Amino acid sequence: MKLENCPDINQIEAFYKSNKVFTIKSLDVFVNTINILYEIAEIADRIIPIKTYLDLVRNNQQEEGKPICLDDEFLAACKLLNLEISLFSAVYFMRGISVDFKETKFNRNSVELLSPVILADLRHKLSKPNEIRGAVESNTIQTCYARLVRRINLHTRSREIIKRIQFGISKQEVMREFGLTLTDFELVYRIAQRENMIKPGIRKREMEMRYMLNTDNHSLVQEYAESAKLPPQEVLNDIVEKFFMQLNKKKSKKELDKTENA
Repeated sequence: MKLENCPDINQIEAFYKSNKVFTIKSLDVFVNTINILYEIAEIADRIIPIKTYLDLVRNNQQEEGKPICLDDEFLAACKLLNLEISLFSAVYFMRGISVDFKETKFNRNSVELLSPVILADLRHKLSKPNEIRGAVESNTIQTCYARLVRRINLHTRSREIIKRIQFGISKQEVMREFGLTLTDFELVYRIAQRENMIKPGIRKREMEMRYMLNTDNHSLVQEYAESAKLPPQEVLNDIVEKFFMQLNKKKSKKELDKTENA
């Protein structure tokens, strides 16, 4: 069963102290591994090779300048997070926990990580470099890695992408600017809804219906929005609303003047 939240430090320390199965040399590395793995699993929407997860966790740790985890520290993190591991054609896979999860057509058999036979086999297979694996397995690991990185990048840049739409940039231009496919754009839209970047229930077509500003006006709106710490769309609507209020006042004054001069 999926955990609702990443375990806190007390839960991690309790697991660390009671653990008699996994080799965990550093609590700090273990905590870091859990946090990274949870973030990745939350974005993963498929069942993908477990080695893909391990490669991505270690890559993130290297980029952060942190020590990389041991195979056992990674497996212990999988156990604590209660992530579902399965076996198909001698390759171990792990199920993502994204709300966008889609079941695949393969019939994989779930395995119990604490089984001595399974754990020994997993340790052996995780230690094998990708370069000496079979062509199909190696290609699957690399393809899933690239796809998962793309999803993570979309989550990271989703707010920026939505802001461009709200600035009045057309969907097609935004897709070209960020190199998005239609599937990518659909994902960004779902993220925007879940994280309240757009109003609940707003339709994509409604979100995309925007008037184009010339460059100077766009810069003025953006500059004011940033200084006022308001969404550009809200600022623009406020400007338009005040403009028509002034227009109506002038119209009413003209009508009043005509009546008085009659």
